[in-house]
Amino acid sequence: AEAYANSFSKRAKELTEKMSGFQIDADGNTTMLNTPSLGIDPDAVMNAQAVYAQMADSIGLTGETALNASKALTMLGADWASLKNISFDESWKKFQSALAGQTMPVRALGIDITQATLAIYAQNYGLKQNISSMNQATKTQLRLIAILDQSKVAFADLANTIDVNEELTIVA
Repeated sequence: AEAYANSFSKRAKELTEKMSGFQIDADGNTTMLNTPSLGIDPDAVMNAQAVYAQMADSIGLTGETALNASKALTMLGADWASLKNISFDESWKKFQSALAGQTMPVRALGIDITQATLAIYAQNYGLKQNISSMNQATKTQLRLIAILDQSKVAFADLANTIDVNEELTIVA
């Protein structure tokens, strides 16, 4: 368990460095790096990662799967913020709400996680159980799949458009 925690911590710090341009030491002190980054507040990145990791853990995802879900949603939230010109925090909160089962926050992004849509994803993955009889962990995993699948339009938007003037107001 300790090895996994250390591994998770190391990779979370690496993602934070890439997204924020800051290195964070064991005491929480930050050092600005002279490497390309997306310029996002390191505290915001770490908080988003922590929330997603906790949510992934609570639905039974473990190890690499939980880490990958946390990283994907953190990066995806930044990309949607860029695409829709909303704050990173607002975008990340939309995905947190969506994973908890609230459909409206991500509907504003054009993502459908209603029970009817989840039923289609379940069928596509060979699940025969009715959505209403599934446990919350299974439904949350289906929501995650639906969010990732329906977000292709936003993939890498922040990195691809960081030089555009509108993007600078979001990062600041």
